[in-house]
Amino acid sequence: MNQVNKTTSIGEILNRWPKTAVLFNHHGMSCPGCYMNEFERLETALIIYQVPAETFLREINEMIQRGEKRKP
Repeated sequence: MNQVNKTTSIGEILNRWPKTAVLFNHHGMSCPGCYMNEFERLETALIIYQVPAETFLREINEMIQRGEKRKP
């Protein structure tokens, strides 16, 4: 089951699954350190950084499914 989609805010992703910051950095995305990440949808960042949405969504959802724990 996919937990993240293109309309999910980056802030929500990073708050719920903090270790996914590594994936953003791997793709050259500075989103984890950006103060606007609470307001920006993943789709917008993927377009800006020219990261294929299908690839990123597959990778992030696989990372989450492999056991990334939700932050309480």
